[in-house]
Amino acid sequence: MVRELGSSSSVPFSSIFSQLFMTVVVPLILGQVSRRFLRDWLERRKPPFGVISSLVLLMIIYTTFCETFSNPDIELDHLSLLLITFIIFCIQLSFMLLTFVFS
Repeated sequence: MVRELGSSSSVPFSSIFSQLFMTVVVPLILGQVSRRFLRDWLERRKPPFGVISSLVLLMIIYTTFCETFSNPDIELDHLSLLLITFIIFCIQLSFMLLTFVFS
């Protein structure tokens, strides 16, 4: 329990720890165990892990974006959404240009 200036709050450590354990630790352990049994198959097939990880990262970003803007508490008109999309596109384009210029 945290107390500051007359206010208090409690953090459910057990639920946070169990969610973190199930999200991070369990998949890590399962991956290491399955790697031992699938090593030969993986060396023969050579799956494109770079492409797969990029697609998974893109899906995470997309679902986070969709979840953020589908929240009914956020009221965002179409013009603002279009403006945000344009700004993000311009920032990405400028970073790509900077990368091209400096490389």
